[in-house]
Amino acid sequence: MRHKVWLMLYRSLTVFAALSCFGIALGAQAQELKPYDYPSEGFRVSFPSAPELATKSVDTAVGKIEVHLYSVELANAALVVAVNDYGSNATGKNPDVILDAARQGALSKTGCHQISSKTILLDGHHGVEFEGENQAAHLTVRLYLVGSVLYQVMVITPLGNAYPDTTRFFDSFKLIPRVQG
Repeated sequence: MRHKVWLMLYRSLTVFAALSCFGIALGAQAQELKPYDYPSEGFRVSFPSAPELATKSVDTAVGKIEVHLYSVELANAALVVAVNDYGSNATGKNPDVILDAARQGALSKTGCHQISSKTILLDGHHGVEFEGENQAAHLTVRLYLVGSVLYQVMVITPLGNAYPDTTRFFDSFKLIPRVQG
């Protein structure tokens, strides 16, 4: 039953972020994280294995946008980086308002209540880190708004099963020069 609830939360987050990933199951012990560069998206991040890419069009408060999701599913965690480019819809908007809307959306779509939240910066760009839980899962997220691009870095785990490399995964996320293809 717990697995089904975990799976339902994971699918709820899938709807929120258009996440569609399946990978090989790995153990809970610390794993080697390998860097992966995505110059067209403007970031580098380290995953324990090559991430799957899913692309979906989703409705947002500013209209329909395309979301790119890079994800690895482990036995005890899902690691995700989602990239949303709001384009001109973000021009002139307060970055904190956009970040707060994204945080609220993640919590409501997954049925999680917020445990903590704090503002953060990445290379001078506004961000927010928050944690949430529901009856089955724990969600840890860092959101960054860089120009018109929202980066969502997420770790989703079953309750009581913390992913030991959460901080390493989050800290591996770096901005790199964005190369238009």
